[in-house]
Formats: sequence, C-alpha cells, structure tokens
Amino acid sequence: MNIIKEKRFFVVGSQAKGALEYSYINAFRELKLDLEVFDPVKEQRQYLKGGKVGRMVHAFLPVEQWTRKMNRELILSVKKFNPEIILLFTNVKVLPGTLACIKTMLPTIKIAWIWPDTPFNLETHNFLNAALIDITASYSKAAVPVFARLGFKNIHWVPLAGDPFMHGIHEPPDDFASDICFIGGWRPEREKMMSVICQHFAESRIEIHGPNWEKKSEDSEIRKRVKSEGVYEAELAKCFNKSRININVIDDTNYPAANMRFFEIPTAFGLQLSSACPEQEHLFRNREHALYFQSESDLVNQVKWALSQPEECQRIRKNAHSLLMESNTYTHRLQMILYHI
Repeated sequence: MNIIKEKRFFVVGSQAKGALEYSYINAFRELKLDLEVFDPVKEQRQYLKGGKVGRMVHAFLPVEQWTRKMNRELILSVKKFNPEIILLFTNVKVLPGTLACIKTMLPTIKIAWIWPDTPFNLETHNFLNAALIDITASYSKAAVPVFARLGFKNIHWVPLAGDPFMHGIHEPPDDFASDICFIGGWRPEREKMMSVICQHFAESRIEIHGPNWEKKSEDSEIRKRVKSEGVYEAELAKCFNKSRININVIDDTNYPAANMRFFEIPTAFGLQLSSACPEQEHLFRNREHALYFQSESDLVNQVKWALSQPEECQRIRKNAHSLLMESNTYTHRLQMILYHI
C-alpha cells in the first residue's frame, strides 16, 4: 500500500451524489490517495448549445463535436495531472482516440474500467476501447468470460458494495415507521410483487418510494401506498433502517448478479428480502444475512416469517451489517482493483 500511496490517480466519471463514482471517490479519500476527478457531464456543459433543449437533444442524439471537445479537455487534464493510473467508469463517452492519445503521451499509464451494470447496456465505444483498457472490473462473475470473448483483457470480478459515507447508519433500529418498504422505480415485475404484498398484507404499513408508480401502476392498492417519487442518500438510508422489511426486486437483466440496493440496505442496518441473487447467496446467506424469494409463495412466506420473528430479524440485520463493513464496502472494492493493477 505504501507504493500505491505514492501514485497519482485520475477518475473519469460523475461526481453526482448517488453515482457509483462518488462512492469510489469516498473510498479514495478514506485511503488518503492522491486523486484528480474529471466529470465528463460537467465538463461538457460549457460546449452544449440551446440550454435545456440542447442538453435533452444531446442526451438522446449526441452531437459528435461537443463530445470531441469534452474529450480534448480530458486529454489536457490528464497531461497536466500526469497520473499513473486512470479509472474509467461505466458508459462515460471517452473515445478510443482519446485513450490512444493518452497512451501515446504516457506510455506506462494503466487504464482500469469499472463496469457495474448488465452487459445489455454496453455501447459501441466500450467495445472500441477494449484494446486500450488494461484492467476490467466486472460487477458480475458470470460476465467475466463474456467480456473476454468481447475482447477485454485482465478481467476481474469486483461486485458492487456499500457506501457507509452515504448510507451508513451505525445502530440497528429500535422502532419502525413502516412494516414493508420498496424503494425504486416502477417496473412490471416490481408491480407484480408489490401487488402480491398488498393483497396478502393489506393491514400492514406498506410504503413505496420511486418514480412512475402512481402514473404506471394499474393496481389501485399500490397507488394508495406510494409515498414519494424517490428518496436519496441520508433519507434513503433512514427508510431502509426504519422499515421492518425492505423488498429488493433485482432487474431480470442483472441476473445472476446483485444490484446496488443489495448492499445499500445492510449498510443502513436494514433487513433485506431480495429476489434470487446466485452470485451473493453463498456469502449473504438466507436467514443469516438476508431473506430471499424465488416465487410469489416464497415472498409471502418470508414476509410472514419476518413479521412474526422480530428477534431473529434483528440478528439478521446485525449479521448483514457486520459482514458488509468487514469486507463489502467500496473501500474494499477499490483495494481489490488496486491489487489487480
């Protein structure tokens, strides 16, 4: 680690709170590493024309000239800071010519790419950058051989994690504001499961927070339970902590990996009832660190069990929080990436 502390790091990604990059930036700060951050969205704003309309147009129909200007700013920033290691995040619009230019200026530089999403969301520039990326961190273990076939090198499984700086609550709850809570945007599979819960536990205090539920849900019982269009950061953590049960319906395209919610809930000392997550179930074990369901009947049975076993649920909350803090924070994930570099 002493060798690492002498190096300069350069992160290319969003600095917005709630973004994955922000959690990694928190980890860099905890490790007291020399870091410079380049936010492509923020840097590109100076070139966007047409105000809000221009930003919307660029989001769906990117203007190549604006993207290239941002990439030139990136090259100049890297040259000025002269880092040994660059970390690229997700789908940031870094062009292959930009990486080629950086590698030409700084031949010994290492470029790591952190991919925290389903392969379904890969874009063309990701494939074009593969030859110039030295290390790939995949959030899914099952995706590692797939990325190898796509041309990426030196691929490692680096799952998502918890951010105690953003969602950390350091005591288990002693009272609850709700019995069952779901936080996240509306999707058909999520509505299906929440409809089952509303049907079987109508007398329970059920809360739903997230965009589009009132607009898209066809279930009137669900619409009654919608409390907000979304909660974030400290308020998000408070909701996890103050609900007896937190439902996590992992997107089908994320299977078999965990989503961000999987780790955020135990960070806040919440009790998680998650859909199947094969890549984490060996570590976060059923009724030891989390609860799982694979069917509607599983979901109902697990909710019944949790509502009737408050002491066991408190034990699970404590176990999950301890396991997360011991080896599943973004500081641990950053150390994994630096080790592979």
